Amino acid sequence: MTLPALSLLPLVLALSSPATSQELLVPAEVVDIHDGDTFVADAKPWPGVTIRVSVRLAGVDTPDMNGKCEDEKQKARQAKSLLQALLGGRGGTVILKNPKHGKYAGRVISRVIVRGGHDATTRMIKSGYGRPYDGGKRKGWCGD
Repeated sequence: MTLPALSLLPLVLALSSPATSQELLVPAEVVDIHDGDTFVADAKPWPGVTIRVSVRLAGVDTPDMNGKCEDEKQKARQAKSLLQALLGGRGGTVILKNPKHGKYAGRVISRVIVRGGHDATTRMIKSGYGRPYDGGKRKGWCGD
């Protein structure tokens, strides 16, 4: 059974509230990769339940596909390719670690554990295609 992202999302995210001391680990299958820090996944919080959701990697900013300069756009394509490889492409399986509400409806912010137990955010930053990001004002990628 596949449900729209907005129908069960509040319930799933309530389970990750500070009231629970355990980490919330949600298996998910990659549906599409938007750019170097955002992808769509079918999250599977319980057996028989699938929620399609947009996932923003927590703690990292990557160049934008519609960047301000050609250099940013090129870096964005490279960042997207790296994230695609890390996630295993469409159909790849990942773990969403402690997903939280994003500022856009239907999107969550989450650490993402990929093959080999690696953290996607850490890999993107170490590659040079991502920078640490805490949700504040983003620094440009065009030398500005």
